[in-house]
Amino acid sequence: MTDHVQGQDSDLLLIAPDAIIRFISGRMFVHTGSGPRMYSTDDAAMINVLAHFSRPTTVLQAMADQPIAHQPHYRTAIEQLRQIRALVPTGTQQDLLVADSAPPPVDSQLALLADSIQRIGGGLSAMGPYAGQELDTRPNSVSLLQRLTALVAGITALEAELTAMRPGFISAQLQTLGLAEKPRGLKLHLGSGATRLPGWVNIDAYPAELSLDLRWGLPFDPQSADYVFMSHVFEHLYYPEESSGVLRDIHRVLSPGGRLRLIVPDIELCIRAYSEHDTAFMENRQHTWAWWPAAATRLEDFLAYAGAGPRASHFLEGHKFGYDFETLSHALRAAGFSDIQRSSYMGSQDPVLQVDNASSVAGAQSNGQYYSLFVEARK
Repeated sequence: MTDHVQGQDSDLLLIAPDAIIRFISGRMFVHTGSGPRMYSTDDAAMINVLAHFSRPTTVLQAMADQPIAHQPHYRTAIEQLRQIRALVPTGTQQDLLVADSAPPPVDSQLALLADSIQRIGGGLSAMGPYAGQELDTRPNSVSLLQRLTALVAGITALEAELTAMRPGFISAQLQTLGLAEKPRGLKLHLGSGATRLPGWVNIDAYPAELSLDLRWGLPFDPQSADYVFMSHVFEHLYYPEESSGVLRDIHRVLSPGGRLRLIVPDIELCIRAYSEHDTAFMENRQHTWAWWPAAATRLEDFLAYAGAGPRASHFLEGHKFGYDFETLSHALRAAGFSDIQRSSYMGSQDPVLQVDNASSVAGAQSNGQYYSLFVEARK
């Protein structure tokens, strides 16, 4: 037993990346985002003990400045924190942050957070001043403003950390792809998904060849690309706040005369199918995509495809807006594009941009009519 304890004493420990520390009515509560158990204490000195593990520290090092008489108590507390995985060996940090095969649990947590915020907003709106007054006057309760401020502070801090991580994350990828030396003449495939177009830089969320969020901006110099191809991505951006920024950035990286080929759902066709009671047009989507939900009415099907009212928890998967040629042309002109032309499936006049078949969604059709709107524009 002594050897086992000494071995644990020499382990380098860190506070787990998902550890949550709260203070309520003079007590400290510690738990993790994934564990049901928690540790609590009213010993204020435990704050100092726990603070040692903000960087890799052994139990022996943490105990060095504590009174000998108190050390057994603190050793027991540290062991409890290890058991609930609020303190973990340094190697475990990476195990918690990086998943080799299973999807990261943060997806479900983010979905819960997004939907919860909507429900909280609805609840506070419905209750008006009652909610704040009730929380503010309860014994030992934290005020509504304090709770919301703490949530905002936590989210803002996480956002700042993620933003600071971007340059290193992107730089390493560009180095691996041989794109670190300010290349020219690039062909950029935005929203590539699992498809890899040979000779193109295939860009999407992880695990793409170049993983990034298009709203960050493209990590290339002005006039460094000759072609940009983007199929069934643009409708996943909020219009006009996000979509206009992405279009301006594409215009920035294109060389003079460079071309953008943009494919989105053709909402004009959906409107026509709705107004003409063309149920076959709606139903055929289920033949094209097995996962497409069966709608009770034509309007449900149409509005979901056009991006009306997406759930907050759907994030990038949900459509945020719908386009006809008039609206898409307006957005492209506002971003600086010219020579905006309507095209057809695989109908680009430039052989380099005859790549629509790389997108399974672009080729979807009903009775020989494609669901998509095909547009090209020039810088």
